[in-house]
Amino acid sequence: MPLQVSGKFVVVNLQKTPIDDEAALVIHERIDKVMKLVMKKLEIPIPEFRRSYRLKVSLSDDFKNLSLTGVDGNGACYTLFKSLKIINLSPSTTAFPKSAHQKQPYTMPVTKAPQKFTIDCEF
Repeated sequence: MPLQVSGKFVVVNLQKTPIDDEAALVIHERIDKVMKLVMKKLEIPIPEFRRSYRLKVSLSDDFKNLSLTGVDGNGACYTLFKSLKIINLSPSTTAFPKSAHQKQPYTMPVTKAPQKFTIDCEF
């Protein structure tokens, strides 16, 4: 991974690369290890990495379609689930994706107002 340093660059990679000869410095190590040492030297704390994903469930304005979308912490569409199964909503059970090519959002018609329904998510 090239990093610009005073007009030259540093290469951090486990193996030799085609641009090693042009680099000011070559470090054969994992980037995580190198960056931890750099951050420690610069006395900059490394923030805790945390992923945030959720299932966005919405109902159309006319209450006739249910829409399901996996989203990341910024609200961007993210394919998170292997499958979603909706139980007790018209007709009785619906599973997504229905095919390998089906894209989000997953939508389904709602033919009757349910008292209660369940969404099973498989990661």
